Amino acid sequence: MDTGSFGILLRVWKGKLNGGKSPITNKQLKRTYYTATFYKEGEQIKGYIGSEKPFTFEHTEYTKANIKRFLNEHGYTNFEIEEM
Repeated sequence: MDTGSFGILLRVWKGKLNGGKSPITNKQLKRTYYTATFYKEGEQIKGYIGSEKPFTFEHTEYTKANIKRFLNEHGYTNFEIEEM
């Protein structure tokens, strides 16, 4: 667990979002996103990860480079991206 300006970094994971259907190829479109969740004691809880770990802040980016840059800018250097 890495600590920075948003508290403890709980998890960074990759997910897919259904983007609808292509009118040209008639195939399903999917969008990849990366989400980081943090926990800082004393702040309001926004939700739970797996109904057991509370988190207070969540940040989502659509590219791996952007999520890495965001985390490095805010002091998080030791993290792994979980594949879903």
